[in-house]
Amino acid sequence: MKSLERKLTVIIVAILVVVLAATLSVGLFTSYQGMIKNVETDLEASSLIADEAISANLDLLRQQVEILASSNTMEGAGSTRLKLGVLLSYKEKYGYQDIALVDAEGTITSTNTSMNNKNIADKDYFQKAIQGQSVISSTELNDEGQATIMVCAPNSDRKLLVLAMLDGNTFSEMISGVRIGETGSVFMVDNTGTIIAHKDPALIQGRRNFAVEGQQDASLSSVGKVFEKMVAGESNVGRYFYEGVEKLCYYRPVSRSEGWALCISAPVGEMTSSIRVAIFGQVIAALVMLIIAFIIMNRVSKKIAVPIVKITKRMELLAEGDLSTEVPVIKSKDEVGVLTRSVAETVVTLRQYIAEISEILGSVAAGNLNVTVSENFKGEFVQLGESLNNIVKSVSSAMADIGRAADQVSSGAGQVSGGAQALSQGATEQASSVEELAATINEISAQIQKTAEFANHARGETNKAGAEIEKSNSEMHEMTLAMSNISNKSGEIAKIIKTIEDIAFQTNILALNAAVEAARAGAAGKGFAVVADEVRNLAGKSADAAKNTTELIEGTVKAVDDGTKIADRTAKSLSAAVTIVHDVVESVDRISEAANHQAESITQVTSGVDQISGVVQTNSATAEESAAASEELSGQAQVLKNLVGLFHLKDQESAEEPAEEEAGELIWTTEDADSKY
Repeated sequence: MKSLERKLTVIIVAILVVVLAATLSVGLFTSYQGMIKNVETDLEASSLIADEAISANLDLLRQQVEILASSNTMEGAGSTRLKLGVLLSYKEKYGYQDIALVDAEGTITSTNTSMNNKNIADKDYFQKAIQGQSVISSTELNDEGQATIMVCAPNSDRKLLVLAMLDGNTFSEMISGVRIGETGSVFMVDNTGTIIAHKDPALIQGRRNFAVEGQQDASLSSVGKVFEKMVAGESNVGRYFYEGVEKLCYYRPVSRSEGWALCISAPVGEMTSSIRVAIFGQVIAALVMLIIAFIIMNRVSKKIAVPIVKITKRMELLAEGDLSTEVPVIKSKDEVGVLTRSVAETVVTLRQYIAEISEILGSVAAGNLNVTVSENFKGEFVQLGESLNNIVKSVSSAMADIGRAADQVSSGAGQVSGGAQALSQGATEQASSVEELAATINEISAQIQKTAEFANHARGETNKAGAEIEKSNSEMHEMTLAMSNISNKSGEIAKIIKTIEDIAFQTNILALNAAVEAARAGAAGKGFAVVADEVRNLAGKSADAAKNTTELIEGTVKAVDDGTKIADRTAKSLSAAVTIVHDVVESVDRISEAANHQAESITQVTSGVDQISGVVQTNSATAEESAAASEELSGQAQVLKNLVGLFHLKDQESAEEPAEEEAGELIWTTEDADSKY
């Protein structure tokens, strides 16, 4: 309750604080802006009054000097001493510091020795006065260092000027009557920004110019900007800081002056002092309102929080499952009352639902499935009642189906047991036959193994014979090549013999020619004839030798040819023998490979028969186990039927249709399963 009460109080008080703060801020801002606007208006009006007063005083000063300059004494041809005497009388009358005459060259004639014979031709006010104007100068320092003001006016022919010197505070006295607030002030600057009128004489005496100083000193920059605008001849409201005080001012040009400007300023704090009083009052009022609002909201929040907290605690008990505790009574017509009544109705309804569900579940636990939910459930709980009824119906139908299925399982188990026993007997007979077949196949396998061994031995011996014949064939081939080489060499020797015969024939012809030539020579050629005879004899012997060699070589060549023919026939016979041996070897290889394949096939057949024998034995054992399991299944089906008989099911008519549907689904599943195998 404390938390809810605190939240309500904090939220509403926070809203009030925000509203009051916003209202106070808007009011203060509006008041401040209105006051500043009023101050600006007052400053502008005061500046206008000050401008009129200053302009009137300036006109009066000029008129006084103009009257003096246009007097008969100044216009006539009287002596200078007489004129100075008249001027002195005006000095005492108007309170001038000094008064003098100035000729057209700017030379001063005065009774004051410090001013006498001084030339002011370079002064701006002299240049304007000599042109026929009456001029009031800005402040300047005299020989004693005191600030002075010069008023200069020409006579009618502009050959003589009257120069009156005033105290430097003359302008300050003109504005002394203008004041804004208690500490507000008025000051005036000339066309260069130099202060020529101020309540502080030191500023005039020091000829301070903040337009220049503001560019050099950052702390005077705001003042300098205002002075720059004044020199520029502007009129407006401005703000500046001077000696740590923020001031609001209004500046404007001075009418009928030499480009001067005046400024009326007042401290912002002084002008807005009434705002602070208003702020303090409004803050006090706001605090009082907040305190009153806090007290009221504390009481209101308690009235709101107490009923809600009671309902919250009851809902917490409900969340923990407590339906026996009564709901607190709260007499109220608002939403809290509606919430209380709704919670009470919810608790009663849940209590009734849970009692009904507990009764149904208790009956089911006791084995009674012939029950129905009778309570009128509401809203989303309707689905709960329907679901509970459906569960009871489904369980009852399932139990009935289980009973029928138990009967079918018991009957089927007997059939499976008989078939398994018959299968076991047949498997035993198959196992005996397979064992005899395996023994016969083992004997055949042993004989084929021996045949394969003999074939492998024959293949080895045949391979050796083939290798020897191959070797003989190779050597015969080499002998044939040697005989062929001998025949070729004999042919070459025959060619050489032919060459020798040709040489003998040519030698014989040469010898004959030599004999003919020797006969022609007569006695001188006898020796040559003897040589020719010897050569012819040698040629004949060479021809005989060549003939005999030819006969021998021809016989040798014939013998070699006969040997070559015999070697060729022998090589052909060996080649044929090699081919036959190759065929024999290939045949023996095929026989050996066939025997090996037969041996491997018989081995595989033996292994397959062994596997068949093992499978038959396994089938026999499995059939015996299936028979035993079928008997056990039949017993368990009877136990299951007895257990289902413990439940009191719904009427058979209400459960018949679901049972048929379930049975139909079961039959379909069985056929579908059989079709897959």
